[in-house]
Formats: sequence, structure tokens, C-alpha cells
Amino acid sequence: YPYSIFIIYRKCVWKGAFMNTVQLECYMAVAENLNFARAAEQLHITQPAVTHQINSLEAELDVKLFRRTTRTVELTAPGWVFWGYAKDILAKTAQAKTDLPGTLKIKYSLLSSDATAPLS
Repeated sequence: YPYSIFIIYRKCVWKGAFMNTVQLECYMAVAENLNFARAAEQLHITQPAVTHQINSLEAELDVKLFRRTTRTVELTAPGWVFWGYAKDILAKTAQAKTDLPGTLKIKYSLLSSDATAPLS
């Protein structure tokens, strides 16, 4: 069991992929609007940036979250399942930002990880 987590971790590091809140915010905006351009407007970023974040997230998860045509965007079955996870993760992240005093910085590298927080 711990070894399989290490393999998954190494695979993500090797691919240079880590899920992040920007990807999740883009996912939620596209899922809510069912439109990449409107999601980009809502997030105040470009539409290609939203597309890139969604493509990176789908590649990391190895699943298509949206069914896209030239005219429509729909959530796939895995996209609907992921909705709950993304919503929970973003809510927990927002709560952590509220609850934690000061700033917490976490750095990851291939060899080590360390966490530093300013002393009050």
C-alpha cells in the first residue's frame, strides 16, 4: 500500500503534474457556465488559459470531464462525479485559509518536502 502511493507520487512528479486550486476553479467555472469563454470572463483570465487548465486536469485524472463540440459543452459522467470532489476541496481550502493564522507555505521537490510558517 505505501509503495503504491510512492509510485503514484513519482508518476505525478515525473509528468510534472499536480492538481491545484486554479485547475479546480477553472473546472467549477466551466461546469457552472457550460461555456469556456464565459468561465474565462468569470475568472478574469483568457479562454486558452482555461482550456489549458482543464486539459492538464483531465490528463492528470486520465478522464474526460467535459464532452465538447463546437457549439456545446456538457459534463461527462466522471465530470459529474468530480463535481462533488472539486466543490469539497475548494471549500476545505477556503476554510483552511480562514482558520490558519498567518501564511503556510509548502514546498515540494523530488527529494524532500518541507513546510514553513512565519512565527508570530
